[in-house]
Amino acid sequence: MTHNSRSLLFVTAMVMACVPAEARPLHVRSSVPAGETIVDGRNTQYVLQFDGQIDHRTSSMEVISNGKVVEALVSLRDSEPTTLVASAPTLPPGGYQLHWRATSVPDGDISEGFIAFTVGR
Repeated sequence: MTHNSRSLLFVTAMVMACVPAEARPLHVRSSVPAGETIVDGRNTQYVLQFDGQIDHRTSSMEVISNGKVVEALVSLRDSEPTTLVASAPTLPPGGYQLHWRATSVPDGDISEGFIAFTVGR
């Protein structure tokens, strides 16, 4: 390989290394409560495990009923890098949605979604 060919190969490799990776949305791998489940008891645990690392400072969870936030959940900041965890007293019986918003690390891409669940008696 000639000196010019090696130089061109080196420059091409450096340019490719400097191009930022394309941001990709985060997806929930597992959740508690799982979608469409019935929750009961005095306290409800909310756990979302994602397929990538999240920024705990800027990610959030909240419980929604009839289009309104009924419980803003406080996530534990020292949970696993791919997991949001919160706990709250169980809500009154009815249908709810767990709304999540997660910021990925290191690209800062924001993903969000809903998980429907029901609180039993």
